[in-house]
Amino acid sequence: MKKKYLFTINRMLILIVGILILHLLYHYILPLFSFYQNWIRLLFDGIFISAFVPFYILFVKRIRERNEAQNQIESMYGAVHSVVWLQEIKTKKMIRVSDYVYDLFGYTKEEMLQHSALWESIIHPNDKGRLTIDNCEQSFLAKDNITRKYRIIRRDGEVRWVQDQIYPIFSENGELTNIGGVITDITKQEQAAEQARYLYFNDPISKFANYEGLKDTLSHKVKVGQPFAFYIVKVNRLNFIRKHIGQPIAEEVVTVLADRIRPILSDKMSVAKISDSRFAVIDGQLRTSKQMSKLLKRFILLVERPIHVEQYEFFLTATIGITHFYNEGESHTDLQQNAQYALEHARENHEPLAFYQHSMKTEQGKQVQIESDLRKAIENHELLLHYQPKMNLRTGKLVGVEALIRWAHPNGSMIYPPGFIQLAESTGLILPIGEWVIQEACLQLRKWLDAGINIPSVSINLSVSQLFQQNLAEKIELSLRLNNLPAESLEIEITETMAMDKGNIIKSVTRLKEIGLKISIDDFGTGFSSLHQINNLPIDIVKVDRSFVSEITFDDKAATLISSIIKMTQHLKLETVVEGVETEEQLRLLYSNGCEIIQGYLISKPLPPEELTSQITILQMRLRKMTNQYNRSLMLSENS
Repeated sequence: MKKKYLFTINRMLILIVGILILHLLYHYILPLFSFYQNWIRLLFDGIFISAFVPFYILFVKRIRERNEAQNQIESMYGAVHSVVWLQEIKTKKMIRVSDYVYDLFGYTKEEMLQHSALWESIIHPNDKGRLTIDNCEQSFLAKDNITRKYRIIRRDGEVRWVQDQIYPIFSENGELTNIGGVITDITKQEQAAEQARYLYFNDPISKFANYEGLKDTLSHKVKVGQPFAFYIVKVNRLNFIRKHIGQPIAEEVVTVLADRIRPILSDKMSVAKISDSRFAVIDGQLRTSKQMSKLLKRFILLVERPIHVEQYEFFLTATIGITHFYNEGESHTDLQQNAQYALEHARENHEPLAFYQHSMKTEQGKQVQIESDLRKAIENHELLLHYQPKMNLRTGKLVGVEALIRWAHPNGSMIYPPGFIQLAESTGLILPIGEWVIQEACLQLRKWLDAGINIPSVSINLSVSQLFQQNLAEKIELSLRLNNLPAESLEIEITETMAMDKGNIIKSVTRLKEIGLKISIDDFGTGFSSLHQINNLPIDIVKVDRSFVSEITFDDKAATLISSIIKMTQHLKLETVVEGVETEEQLRLLYSNGCEIIQGYLISKPLPPEELTSQITILQMRLRKMTNQYNRSLMLSENS
């Protein structure tokens, strides 16, 4: 930096003293030597006058400027919202500190100057070890500035984060004499950063770790190498609630679940919410398979307890995949995959939990192959429809058929819906498959009518994904028009689970109803708020779930319940179809309770179109024979 003046104040003082000495020589020493002439005296007077006066004026000006600069520094010390400090390096004595020290530390400037130990005492104990000046000596000698962040404890006990920027100060000969610094309060910035770090590793709804937090913890556990168990928990229906009822309600449900789970966790367990409906658990406590199953079944029971949120009551279920880490070279990714394999195995086999086995990885490989094959199934004409008849008990006539999809796999096996529909749903293939079912069912009905075979209607099942297609009604209308079919010849079945989300599906169902289709609610009685759905949706037909029928022969309550459902739907002027009828005893009880339309293996299993055509007359005769027997039995019992 360029200097403003050539001479420093010290050099100016030396020069002025020199001039004064010359002046003394002139007045007191020179007169002792008579050989000097008067002209020499005049020369000295000229030098004194021309040199002393300007230098004196310059000296006074520099003193004033230095005082002004000092005042400005003092003003800055008092005005800046940081603690400005200066310390002597040898004695470690604090030379000066700004007034803001009271606002930040809670101690006065005088206290901080008089008691040097206060500086160390206010530093948080966990940060003291790394903040000694000795640790910074090498940086100071290299003339580097240092920035440190640490916590302080104020006089009132409050903890704050500060940033201390330290600068070395050297003498003219290059010796480190002092250090100075500026301490700034960065508590708000650190709190914001800590909040960001928390949100990066934690789920704000459940207050558990999130997927990033799980990866961090899991990686650490794997590096440590101690055995532990790892579980993935799939909470079923959470995605349905989120998609069809709303995100806020789903978050409330998650909060309730987290509050239930937290009390059963030991200090060796940690939980992470890794997706909308999946949780992961790291369990560091070694347990036997029996102990683990007992713990996790308790976990499942907690999930399955009813959850009440606003006007809703939810019934959830859980499925768990379990694996272990035994320090056998597995990575955290391997553990997650293995637990997921076990989870998928449990879901496919309708089990609450499953322990990972190596063979499960092979099963998942098969699933990948099935997905690949399923993508080609439509274009290769491998999909086909079988039709299960629905019969009227009172007239013995065929009233309609239900179209049920089958997949004739190239390997020669016949794959039924449970083997591929869920996969189709998860991959999005359900949409083209669903369109094919609509087109094929309409085409087959047209063939029957052209052949003079009276099949009043065909019912098809819709998935949730199909129901929310914007152009679903238009596609169905097109298929009906291309096959010259009346709209009432097609019946659309939606499950009671789908019907739960009345607010989201009522528009879609109403649109289908407007074009003349019949609407049926399937699996009736397996969900909740069933009467509410019947009252609010434009439904024509109620299909009573097979679970009721299977119990009516030995459970009086089940028989009473199914009788009540039949009477209720009749009063509401709705058709009732009871499905899953498999024995004559079930048929007899349904007949005596006023049931009209049935469907089940007692009448017929789902059949290919040609076989169904040849069997219609036989099925009708068989049903009439059975009902005639029931009528005669009823008449005899009444007469007796």
